[in-house]
Amino acid sequence: MCRFQVSVQLGLSLVLIATFSVSQQSPSHDGSDVVSVKAIAVIETIKFEGATSLGKEEKEAIAGSLSGETTHSDWLQRFQAKALRQFQNAGFLDASVTAKVESSREVDGVEHVAMSLAVMEGARYRIESVDWTGSSLVLPAELERLSGLHMGDTFDRTAIATAVAVLRGAFAERGFREAVVVPQFRKSPKTARVALTVDIIEGPKDAKFEPAICKQLSAQQVRQTPYIPSANYDSKRDGQLDIARAEIEAERLRKNVLVFVGGQWCAPCVALERAFTGSPALTKIRDRKFVVVHINVGEENTNACALRNLPNATAYPMVYVLNEKGTILASHNPVDWQTFEGFDPQHIKDFLNRW
Repeated sequence: MCRFQVSVQLGLSLVLIATFSVSQQSPSHDGSDVVSVKAIAVIETIKFEGATSLGKEEKEAIAGSLSGETTHSDWLQRFQAKALRQFQNAGFLDASVTAKVESSREVDGVEHVAMSLAVMEGARYRIESVDWTGSSLVLPAELERLSGLHMGDTFDRTAIATAVAVLRGAFAERGFREAVVVPQFRKSPKTARVALTVDIIEGPKDAKFEPAICKQLSAQQVRQTPYIPSANYDSKRDGQLDIARAEIEAERLRKNVLVFVGGQWCAPCVALERAFTGSPALTKIRDRKFVVVHINVGEENTNACALRNLPNATAYPMVYVLNEKGTILASHNPVDWQTFEGFDPQHIKDFLNRW
């Protein structure tokens, strides 16, 4: 691997992202340790100068990820650094970003600001090659299918993080729960291409591992099953069938599938649902763009077969976006939608509008 001028930091950071370490709730957590912190500033609007390579939706997505309240005294530096990461994550590896305050007003002792971002994005890098290394027993063609990483795709670090999570989940399914997946890259500024290498080490196989026995659903069986929307987490529902039926419904309606994974035992899962039920406008956006599925996980129903093709979640809720063919478009830990009062509708709206 020494032939690559590797950014080890990237590889490590992607692994950390892909493990989905979260501040969300496990079944035994009651959320009583949350401490309220007063906002120092609220970033209300963001104007772009430059960034001509990005379309309106991409700019809106970046602006949405940067907006909101901050509790850090060095928020301007953090804002600029986060903006730079957003552009680098979208394939603009040579981007430079300068942030400045356009206007400011004080409301109840909190600064509300309008920001501008002067952006020189440079070239958008694409994947030139994907090299699978390490001790994997899975064939490269299957690894490529599972990961969704292909030559010619935009070099998107978020997509790579998703691919890492998918691959780790796939190996866990085979009994290799300690599998390590480390992506690394070498970029070529002259061609705006990236040579990507993914090193895989399965590790020991769990001696007590017993694979889930999943039924094969025929197309006829799925189509003959009535589509019944899932309003919440229900342990009696078959998540595998729900996802398959939702994909057909999504194809008919030309929508994507939005999958929530969690359970009624999970306070943040319930709080996220309340964010929708408490906001008709947010629910309208969700239902206009997506076919919605809730997958229950718990002792009474693990829904292992429904989740076998989704990235592993170590805490709940987790949110996935699939297209009508079942291809994973995004896996998201919605911890960044949370505030100290619950889930922020604006952050949820920004995410939904990306798709």
